[in-house]
Amino acid sequence: MQQRITNPCDLLKEDGTLTAPGYATRPLWRYERNQIKTPWHRIKEWDYYAVLSQELGYGITFTVSDLSYIGLVAICWLDFKNKTYKQNDTLTLLPRGSTNFPPSSESGVTAFQDKKFNIRIDVVKGKRVLQFEAPGFISLDGEKGLKGEITLQQNPEMDSMVIATSWAENRKAFYYNQKTNCMPADGEVTIGSK
Repeated sequence: MQQRITNPCDLLKEDGTLTAPGYATRPLWRYERNQIKTPWHRIKEWDYYAVLSQELGYGITFTVSDLSYIGLVAICWLDFKNKTYKQNDTLTLLPRGSTNFPPSSESGVTAFQDKKFNIRIDVVKGKRVLQFEAPGFISLDGEKGLKGEITLQQNPEMDSMVIATSWAENRKAFYYNQKTNCMPADGEVTIGSK
């Protein structure tokens, strides 16, 4: 039986196992990276956003990840009309938590910058503001540059799917995830001259 969590609690006990495995409709677990009792190279954190417009026939996705031994940041432009996509990404070696994801998905800043990308995700007061620039991004028709800002609205009453579960063979190995679907998006993306 799945256990529904309805009250705030710490994610981990002192021994590194889950305090209350189960699911919730909002992030009720308090997460602290430094409480994880596993080797550093096993800790994986990431943010992923997909903003899609069926009406316009385009979409854009963002990945910012810190897998401890490697980091991946990617922007992917989707063209549904022509059934194609273009992705640019960059890797960092041994980030080991230096990406500094906020401990809560309900507020904070996730940011990454190198010569290929400048991505900033601000989460504050029911909004998620995605600001991004990739000067070297080459569009499907050969134009250079991609930039924009998209604001996602998250109504406080909106449910999300939040899961905390561990592995039977190692209770210190766990998966903690939040997915929020169908947030209204507003903003602008410039790719090349379009």
